[in-house]
Amino acid sequence: MKEFSVFIDTNIFLRVYTRDQEKKAKECETVLRAIQQGKIIAVTAEIVLAEFIWTSLSYYDIQKESVIAMVKAIVALPNLHVQGVSDMLTAIEFYEQHSIKFIDAIIASCELVRVGTLPMLSYDADFDKIGIKRYEPADLLKRIG
Repeated sequence: MKEFSVFIDTNIFLRVYTRDQEKKAKECETVLRAIQQGKIIAVTAEIVLAEFIWTSLSYYDIQKESVIAMVKAIVALPNLHVQGVSDMLTAIEFYEQHSIKFIDAIIASCELVRVGTLPMLSYDADFDKIGIKRYEPADLLKRIG
């Protein structure tokens, strides 16, 4: 298995913790395990964690204490680096020019994603609209397999 680097989007973490789509949850668990083992080097952004918290609390109605424990586990994951690297002007341009959610525009504005240094790991096809290289977990697992 070769090492691979990716940028992790919110829905990867959500699938694992909410178990709302079991097949995807298992794929995401496998990815997180590969990150923990150093087979995948991963980066995510502070805005991803903010979206995770907001979605967990508001949409999934998960208790605050549980959400805090989840975020602590994410941040403690070996070989996952959390950065605060969005470019707000670029995010506004993405949002203005494409039919995407503003939070996705902010995530896509992160330099490592925007310039193609890291592909996005996400189920969200909105990133395709702005030319962000994206893998879904099953595709990534095949590539590193």
